[in-house]
Amino acid sequence: MIHFVFFFLCRCSYTSQVHSAFDKIQRQKDNNAKVSADIIRSRKDVNALEGVLHRTYAELDALLFKVRQPIFSAFALSVREEVALSR
Repeated sequence: MIHFVFFFLCRCSYTSQVHSAFDKIQRQKDNNAKVSADIIRSRKDVNALEGVLHRTYAELDALLFKVRQPIFSAFALSVREEVALSR
């Protein structure tokens, strides 16, 4: 009878350790899934913001080109006039 009680206590302790290990593994899997979902959501947000930023730069570049084009053409004309006058 004593051997049976000792065996039962050892086995009970062993099974509780195994259950504890499985519980820890499950918690780690859950935490990993949460972190992965958070990373995916963050990547989507970053990609969306990069797209907005790229479009903003493209629009700004187009506006600057429209504004500077007459200035550059006027500057080029004045340089041509100066070259023609110096001849």
